[in-house]
Amino acid sequence: MVLLSTTFIWDRGTMAQAITWVQERFLAAALVLGRHYSNLKFQQILDAHPFVR
Repeated sequence: MVLLSTTFIWDRGTMAQAITWVQERFLAAALVLGRHYSNLKFQQILDAHPFVR
């Protein structure tokens, strides 16, 4: 499991980079997001990135 704080993420591009980085390195892991950006944009993130649980 990888936990990622989105406190300092402010746009979709940065979010996609962070998710891609984790996915490429820890393919078998579950990625769990938390904090500000993911709380505000959770549905868009889940729709765009199936790797996020």
